[in-house]
Amino acid sequence: MERLQVNVKINNTIDVELHRRKMIGEDEIRSVEINCLVDTGTMTMIINEEIREALGLDIIGERLSQMADGRKMVLPLAGPIDIWYEDRLSTTNAIVTIDNLSKSIIGKIPLGEMDLWVHPATNKLTPLHPGEGPVMIVK
Repeated sequence: MERLQVNVKINNTIDVELHRRKMIGEDEIRSVEINCLVDTGTMTMIINEEIREALGLDIIGERLSQMADGRKMVLPLAGPIDIWYEDRLSTTNAIVTIDNLSKSIIGKIPLGEMDLWVHPATNKLTPLHPGEGPVMIVK
């Protein structure tokens, strides 16, 4: 199966809130549009240091992270961020990779919040509830 990549827009959530409160202009919201790998085996959003700096994100903690090859390392956690895919939004934090050459990855938590899944027959990012918008499962 081909690796699925999508384009997303990421905003600095604090900037968005400052704009909502009319404390900064819309043109002052720091954002980036990136192409990222979709990986349902990854938990959250993974960005590199260059993207973190462009968004002006603070390091808010660290997370023990397991790499694809099984190695474990502590990586910085930055945020908060708003991730937009088409008309769907997820607000979360991001793990920051040390290597600026690393591909950004969108994982299952933001995908779940946006009510999206990878359709196995088409290998495309697909809404779980088409026509209804994101549906949050609450049990």
